[in-house]
Amino acid sequence: MPSLRSSQISHPVIHKLHVVPQMNSPTGSLCPDIVYLWVNGQDPEWLGRRLIAEKQYYGPQSCRFSNVEGRFRDNDELRYSLRSLMPHLDTFGQIFIITDRQKPSWLLDHPRVSVIDHSMLRDEGWGPTYSSKALEACLDRLPSTNNFIYLNDDVFLGRNFSLNDFFDQAEQKTVIHFEQPEDRDPVHDVSQNLAMNISHEILARQYNSQQFRHKPMAHAPRFLIKEQLKLLYNEFPVAVRAAREEIFRESSVPSVVADLYGRWMLVSGNGIEKAVLHALVSSGSPYIEQQLSHLTKNLEQLSYFCINDTLDNTPSCHHNFLLIQSALSEIFPEPSEFECVAIKRRVDSAHHSRLQLQDA
Repeated sequence: MPSLRSSQISHPVIHKLHVVPQMNSPTGSLCPDIVYLWVNGQDPEWLGRRLIAEKQYYGPQSCRFSNVEGRFRDNDELRYSLRSLMPHLDTFGQIFIITDRQKPSWLLDHPRVSVIDHSMLRDEGWGPTYSSKALEACLDRLPSTNNFIYLNDDVFLGRNFSLNDFFDQAEQKTVIHFEQPEDRDPVHDVSQNLAMNISHEILARQYNSQQFRHKPMAHAPRFLIKEQLKLLYNEFPVAVRAAREEIFRESSVPSVVADLYGRWMLVSGNGIEKAVLHALVSSGSPYIEQQLSHLTKNLEQLSYFCINDTLDNTPSCHHNFLLIQSALSEIFPEPSEFECVAIKRRVDSAHHSRLQLQDA
């Protein structure tokens, strides 16, 4: 998960710089797959493996926020992100969930869902990884179709989602989303600043990337084309190898998929920049209640939104997590066809108990 934010706005920023006509035509042969990374950082077996790796590999080269609980915490976002797919399910193909010897307890065996273990994507000699950058750099090895949308599990499709927000079918180009200045927290957005600077250094050797040098990527779904990924990987093998072999996030290692890919698509003429209405909420914001209220009031307008865990090592019982759970339950009240109903009921019961505590 991205690094710490402490937004000073009283509601999530919603961007609409210009109006772009939306195409409502059928997606035809596109039908991209959906790909998630997911981890349950509270799982004792997984936590034991992480502690062993931490003693062996974590060090001064690691990023400041590379090993905080917020990067691995399961706030039940995946459940709600899958629910957000349901109104648009005919738009997509298969769903792939990449995990490390884990599976969500509530996830049903379903013909459209495949749980992919790290070992299926990574060479044995690379060792374990606790970095999303390393896993992203292996996405070309997925048994997916050529086109897929990659989401972090804290990203949700909005009610105004359109596939054309991510792949412009008229232009036949991938749509790249940048953050806007009002999103930024220059004190804490260290990871994003490093990622865009490294990407620029890599691209500047062969392309004119100056136009996008100081634009950080948005917390957005990413439309990826496997053929393009492979071309990128062949063009910059050193950067890709460094990312694939990363164990904990390191400041000097490029973010190949989350940052470099989008910039490369733009400078190579295969991508276009487009403003799409979206929202970003930070769990660590002192204005979390206002942010969530504003989010729910603007759902009909949003293509997507992100609820970013920025509470780092704060305990999972923190009040803000309860507020987020309540908001997500309100936004996505109906279970998806991928959920075990019995476990859903236990979760809903816990949710109602929390609401009663808040009202008391």
